[in-house]
Amino acid sequence: MRASNRVSHGLVLQVVSSDALAGTERHVIGLTEALRGIGCDARILSRPGAHAVQAEARRRSIPEITPVAAWRNAKVVHAHDGVSSAAASLFVVSRDAVFVRSQHFLEPGSATRRKRLGQLSLAVHRQINRRVDQYVAVSEAARFAALSRGDIDDARVVVVPSGIHVAPEGNVASARAWRRRASSCPTVVSAGRLEAERRFDVLLRAVPLVLRESGRCRFVVAGDGSHADALRGLAAKLSVDRYITWTGWLDDIGPALEQAHIYVNTWPHEGFGMATAEAMSYELPAIVTSSGAAAELVSDGVSGRVIPPDDHVALAQAILGLLSNPVSAQRLGERARCQAHDYSIHRSATAMLAVYDAARRSRAARPTKQR
Repeated sequence: MRASNRVSHGLVLQVVSSDALAGTERHVIGLTEALRGIGCDARILSRPGAHAVQAEARRRSIPEITPVAAWRNAKVVHAHDGVSSAAASLFVVSRDAVFVRSQHFLEPGSATRRKRLGQLSLAVHRQINRRVDQYVAVSEAARFAALSRGDIDDARVVVVPSGIHVAPEGNVASARAWRRRASSCPTVVSAGRLEAERRFDVLLRAVPLVLRESGRCRFVVAGDGSHADALRGLAAKLSVDRYITWTGWLDDIGPALEQAHIYVNTWPHEGFGMATAEAMSYELPAIVTSSGAAAELVSDGVSGRVIPPDDHVALAQAILGLLSNPVSAQRLGERARCQAHDYSIHRSATAMLAVYDAARRSRAARPTKQR
């Protein structure tokens, strides 16, 4: 708590530019709430029109702040995406504020643009990174990807996993009871943005193989995105659409996780995996791919299963293995919940305060002309 006392005397600004309420934004809101809970004056600065982010911040009783007041008073500026990092870098040129940047993805937009636009984007962001006091990667995979691209030097990278609200014991007890009652027709849940790169098609192609062996099983896909219609079309083509529930976007995935037996994450390039960690906190065994950061959350054969990416046959076999041995699946789920506590939002906030404090000491120790 010593770091908390030092940082809490100044405004810590969390900056995000998206108007969606996806993993990054949920982390920013949860982090801000947790920082405030341990004595830090943390606020969120989002762009005009980010109604979902602003509404959720109000729901969490996070005080609003105007852009003028934010930039004028911030002592720590923590940017969470490319646009907000560019804005923050301009601000810290003329202010003596600590500049922290988080990388939530293995492949940020600046790394995926092609030809001259891609080269220019990478150059701009590398220039921005020269100004950061600390670069935070949300996973070892995100850290390795940033270093491999040459985005940042190793000395200024630290790994601080995204934080989750671990499911309360009462909710988990309810989930256990439901799983026993619904054991004759188990449920597999997967959640996220329905975009092509997330590879929900791998899950859909696994469904016929699972049904062929298990007889009864239902699947829940929670999320929305530009690939939603294509995925529904694939489900119809595979004649499995009646076994799948499409929930659309859920502001709270908890109820869906309470009524599940297995959680699946098919994204090969996961930057962290907040939904996976949340599912684990509900005592769900998780099936994830060996590429990306999700494999950092799940220990194969201990808290879930780790399979090759883009392999629907391996996914089907993993699901069937868990369904055929519910006692083993329960043990995996119990261990998954234990591991999920490592990613609590309180632990993430405490680690982030230490990052801010170290960055502040480092900045204070440098000659003014080097700042």
